[in-house]
Amino acid sequence: MKKLLLFFLLTISFAAQAMVWETNKVYHSDSVGRDLRYGVLLPSGYNWQTNKYYPVVYMLHGRDQNDQTWYEEAYATFMGTDHTNEFIIVFPQGSRWKATYYENSWFEYQNGYMGAVCRDLPKHIAQKYRVKNIRGIGGISMGGYAAFRIAGCCDAYFNCRYCAASSMSGAFVGPKVSKALDNIRILETNEVATAVAPKKFIKLFFDCGDNDTWMEVYNLAEINMDMANCLMQMGRRKNVDLVFSRPAGEHDWKYWRSRIPEHLDYFSKQLALFPDIKILIDGKYEDEDEVPAIQGKYTLTGTAEFKDGIKKVTVKQVSASGTKDLVAEGTTNWQCELTLEEGANKIKAYAIANNGYTNWAFVNLRVPKEAKPEIDILSHKAGEKYFTYDETIDIYGTAYADSGVSNVYLSVKGQKGEAETYYSTNCVNWSFTAKLYKGNNALRVYAVSGHNLTNNVSITVFRGSTDFRVKKLIVNKKRNGLNLYISNITQTNLVSVAPNGEGSITVGDLTFPLQQGGWVKANTFVSNYKIKTSDDKVTGKIHSKPNKDFFQCNLKTITTNSVYWGGLQTIPFNSSVPLKVRIGDHEVSTNLFLDSQGKFKSNAPWF
Repeated sequence: MKKLLLFFLLTISFAAQAMVWETNKVYHSDSVGRDLRYGVLLPSGYNWQTNKYYPVVYMLHGRDQNDQTWYEEAYATFMGTDHTNEFIIVFPQGSRWKATYYENSWFEYQNGYMGAVCRDLPKHIAQKYRVKNIRGIGGISMGGYAAFRIAGCCDAYFNCRYCAASSMSGAFVGPKVSKALDNIRILETNEVATAVAPKKFIKLFFDCGDNDTWMEVYNLAEINMDMANCLMQMGRRKNVDLVFSRPAGEHDWKYWRSRIPEHLDYFSKQLALFPDIKILIDGKYEDEDEVPAIQGKYTLTGTAEFKDGIKKVTVKQVSASGTKDLVAEGTTNWQCELTLEEGANKIKAYAIANNGYTNWAFVNLRVPKEAKPEIDILSHKAGEKYFTYDETIDIYGTAYADSGVSNVYLSVKGQKGEAETYYSTNCVNWSFTAKLYKGNNALRVYAVSGHNLTNNVSITVFRGSTDFRVKKLIVNKKRNGLNLYISNITQTNLVSVAPNGEGSITVGDLTFPLQQGGWVKANTFVSNYKIKTSDDKVTGKIHSKPNKDFFQCNLKTITTNSVYWGGLQTIPFNSSVPLKVRIGDHEVSTNLFLDSQGKFKSNAPWF
């Protein structure tokens, strides 16, 4: 009974640790536009060593085959090879009813089966299985061609890296033969070599049966030899980073089954050279082409592992403003500070192992090009000009953005360079009470969205002013007149009336009223004055050209009783006479000293 129980437990233990080959698995390929099948061979212990992660090897089938052909023809070969315990092997579907060579075929979507193998399937595998960011790719015949083709171009086209590539009986037959056979164009031998030869970190491993010919149309063994020679002309070194052989064999499964163990041994040694690096988004491994992000400061985090240690982690960011090279802090758990810009932020994080080999992970942190925030002025009409004598202005309105409004502020700029900024405590329903400078005021309200997009609206407010100073004053009793020049009256052609309120000029006991007038022509203000008493009749005229910044008052008195001096006789010579000028609500006063001629003249701005 004990022996039976022990046998039962050993049987269960062996079953738990045995390799598992799952067939007819399905994923959706956006590149092909429909669901595709794949098979997967899981290492022994995968289901119970739940904290262990594995590299992935993608094995591509040949022409007139499919993903299940591997299972049907080579199940025993794979299951009997120890190296299959070291990585996960995935067998993709590479065609439906026509040979594709895993190219961007005319009868599939834009990226065809190349996009499926380089982007859609690795993304699916990373989400479903415990995998490292270390990949190898191999194949037979059509799949052998595609393995070299994909290893040479997938990083540039799809930001997916393969660290190892092998080929058995690769169909490097050129576009003429492929077009004749399957109506699809593949690359010439030198084109494939040009793509894959510079990838010096990949030790290329391939072979072809020495008797591999097809209907006297081509000799595939010689074609593969041509590929080896072409690669060596481009710098590959035989038996160093290029291994090619021509064992006895033909284009059949007998030959391929005999070669599978050596190819798996190649993947075992090659993939062990590379560190594993991952980018974490919100603490999870991210293998997406695009991840939504928010503009501004961002902390990129990730992990990097290698048996002999990681030397350092670097980060390359490509965005609208150019390329930035950064060094991350830490190695096993690293982080790097970035500034994300609007649009695409293509980021590659590189792990450099102590053995000198490098691996990288990619993510595109895309900041949406959000519409600028909406901002409206409710108190005024945007873009309009306004006139006021008030020293302050109340302005209010609303702002909206999909990402929220983070800030609303008002900028006030005067015509002489004065400036002030005001911030609102309420961003959605904002309001300001702002101080106005004399003359033109450019008021601009800014709204900033949660994604740091800015919009603004503006109005112009002219603050009129009757603050003034006397620039020039002439009193001449002999001529029975007074001339007064007043400057710093702030007006423009926006003004439709004279300064607010009535005004007056008082010299001694004489008072000359200044009544409101109007703008009779562009930039010119004219107002006539006439006052008549029992003794005197006073006529006056005030006119102004505001662009010259003064009022000129010419006042004369004519006595009704023919007394020559008229009202000005009351102003004595050689005396100090009070002078008061009032315009609107503003008033200034001083004392004048008339000389013996009864004259006073000053050109200085004395009050």
